[in-house]
Amino acid sequence: MTKVKTNSQKYHASRSRVKSSHLSSRKRIDRQVYSATKKSILTVIIFSMLIVILAVLFVIFNDPEKLVKQKITDITTDYYENYYYPSLIGNATDEDSLSDIMTPYVTPGFATISLRQLLLFDNERFAKTATFVKQYCDENKTFAHIYPDPPFGKKNYHIDYIYSCAF
Repeated sequence: MTKVKTNSQKYHASRSRVKSSHLSSRKRIDRQVYSATKKSILTVIIFSMLIVILAVLFVIFNDPEKLVKQKITDITTDYYENYYYPSLIGNATDEDSLSDIMTPYVTPGFATISLRQLLLFDNERFAKTATFVKQYCDENKTFAHIYPDPPFGKKNYHIDYIYSCAF
């Protein structure tokens, strides 16, 4: 025996199946749209944060004052360690004579060196740096004063700077 469905049973059964599959399909599409939207928003937020972080780092590392002072420090360090100090120890015969040579300069330091002298020493080795530094600093009014420190090694010194720069 086959069961015969009435019109109302056919109508309700088919409608409920269609409605439930339509609802599940709609929910699946809604979930996909929600997931895609969520991923898009997170991507935009992360990308924005990355841009802000890079901009802050760019400003910090491209500060002209820091760059100029670092370049002047590098030039002065190279001047003392690789140019001036070897000429001083060339005059010393042993460690005692090096101490005798350097001790009188501990308090007053060596002669003040202008930025112009630093940029011109050793056949203008820092000519490329000079153009950048001269944009911000007066080469005749910016000075470095080097003081030797005991035990008078190549790296035993300190430097005072007098800047005449517009940043």
